Amino acid sequence: MLPRPLETEPLSGSAIADRLRALDAWLSAHAPLWEPRPFVTWRPAWWGDAPELAAWVQTVDEGVLQALEDHLGANVEVPERLASLAEQAAALTDLTPLARAQVAPRGRGVKSRKGEQVGGFLAATEHALRGGDAVVVEWCAGRGHLGRTLSERLEREALLLERDASLCAPARGAAERPRVRHVCVDVLDETVHHALPDRGAFVALHACGRLTDRMLDVALAHGASAIAAAPCCAHRLFGAPRYAPRSAIGRASALSLDASALRLSVLDEASVSPRERARRQREHWLRVAVDLLARGATGLDEHFSFPSVSAEQIDLSLVDFVDWVQRTHGLPVPAGWDPDQVGAAATEQLRVIRAGAIVRRVARRPLELWLALDRAQSLVEAGLEVSVGTFCARTATPRNILIVGRAA
Repeated sequence: MLPRPLETEPLSGSAIADRLRALDAWLSAHAPLWEPRPFVTWRPAWWGDAPELAAWVQTVDEGVLQALEDHLGANVEVPERLASLAEQAAALTDLTPLARAQVAPRGRGVKSRKGEQVGGFLAATEHALRGGDAVVVEWCAGRGHLGRTLSERLEREALLLERDASLCAPARGAAERPRVRHVCVDVLDETVHHALPDRGAFVALHACGRLTDRMLDVALAHGASAIAAAPCCAHRLFGAPRYAPRSAIGRASALSLDASALRLSVLDEASVSPRERARRQREHWLRVAVDLLARGATGLDEHFSFPSVSAEQIDLSLVDFVDWVQRTHGLPVPAGWDPDQVGAAATEQLRVIRAGAIVRRVARRPLELWLALDRAQSLVEAGLEVSVGTFCARTATPRNILIVGRAA
């Protein structure tokens, strides 16, 4: 069992590579537990290798399950192996805040959680951005709260890059501030290079998936004086088949992460409202019922997949929902099926699926940090001075890991 490190400083220098290697070894060793998706594979192979854990998944009490879904470290009795894995994961993902105090963001319309994120990001990156006159480049800027506030605090020009024209200041009828320019551009397009200064300070707060990697590539190509990135939505690959490791350590890894595997890194409900969680559970129950009917009709132990559904469809009765899936997606349905019986079976199967998801969720934060450190290590290899830590509480956003690099 790994001891939990008491980090007093952000990860930097060789500590980034050391932690990345440790995470890689742990994720690779326990891949059979987290790679199978509980909704798709109802009886994963690891059930035979870990009978105590498999028995717990099939019999765990609903109260215990809910407590663990609220907080994986809840004070409830769990199998020894699950407790040990959770302790190891906590040790491997222990991070220190990059800043102890927040900076209040400027501007109207900044919601409280967004304000916490922007304020924490500012406080955590200000030291790296201070000095010089580098233009601040906010990548995937949205409404530009971060870039505008950095421009004011640093008394520096800011370039806000955003693809959605409706979010750019001129499109909203808002006047550009002094030293701030909003450019509507798709950052995945090569034309983005024409808008960029050399040696700019590049920042990105939750640029989805491959958009963060694109920023790192472009920033390095333009000789960035500083880079700060809080990655988000790792599964958004924008057409790429899988995540392309950036560092030498990542490229040597046995892990192969497609969109399905990457989605695990964002399966966290720390900031989801009870109402939204209840709607998700309702949708999951409906989908499990559909799966039961398909497996019963075909005799095959295979997942019946169909696209996302609307809120209106989630509110349908089980009979009407099954009828809709049958009409629109060709669901095979046994003759004379009993809605009450199928509904009860779906409730029980969903409980087992949720318990399996608890086992899988132990790897969520390690995978998220592995991705962040692979990016951070690539910046180290490019010659930057790099730090990795958190920039806000998980209640503000579960995606609270920040990479900060500065040209040496």
